[in-house]
Amino acid sequence: MNTQVTAQQMHENMHNNMNQMMQNNMMQMQQMMDHMNQMSTQMNSMTNQMKNMEQMQHSKDMMNFMDNMNEMSGQMDKMLNQMNDMMKNQEMMKSDKMQSHMKEMMDNMDGMMNNYDEMMKQLQQGNSK
Repeated sequence: MNTQVTAQQMHENMHNNMNQMMQNNMMQMQQMMDHMNQMSTQMNSMTNQMKNMEQMQHSKDMMNFMDNMNEMSGQMDKMLNQMNDMMKNQEMMKSDKMQSHMKEMMDNMDGMMNNYDEMMKQLQQGNSK
């Protein structure tokens, strides 16, 4: 069960990305940071919940869930990397098009977080039957 590793890596990536974003001291960045921190906290609590659920590891639901988690982690990593590249390009960051692209990506991340939450809920319901 190497979900632990993935979540840990993701968390580190987030922090590295955050540090880089910090260097670009724009108001917008600050909002994004808060957002990232929030998500990062959510991820952590989910990872902890996973640990508590290890007893149901053998169930098919759990396996599907794990696959989904891993897939989503990969997607988030990709998005964070993309954002990271954007941050490095100050000129690019100033364009409206760029900013709406950023917002779109943040929305996508939100969507993923909601998916995580949804999956956790379903798992817990399955667990309490």
